[in-house]
Amino acid sequence: VILLSLTVAFSIILSSNSSKSHYAKGRLDPAMILRPIIGNVRDLTFESSEWKAYQWLVVEDPSGLVNTSGTPSWRIIQRFALAHLYFATNGKGWKNNLNFLSEK
Repeated sequence: VILLSLTVAFSIILSSNSSKSHYAKGRLDPAMILRPIIGNVRDLTFESSEWKAYQWLVVEDPSGLVNTSGTPSWRIIQRFALAHLYFATNGKGWKNNLNFLSEK
């Protein structure tokens, strides 16, 4: 599941030419950007690594990419893919978390 998610994420990054369709009311809409990867956000279970990664991206991400105008879609997808990897593999339990979920 993780490999599939990352593969889909990177294929979307490579094929993405424009992010104009990823805006709702003039604001970047991460749910629209991530829909090809995770489906409808409302269908995710609260315990899933996809939900945790999405919530982190929208609410907790210190970089604030989803609230920054001009952020390209590929950056949102990249940030989500790495957060998903972290949550799916119990990143809290890693001996060295490699600055995952930080601004670095």
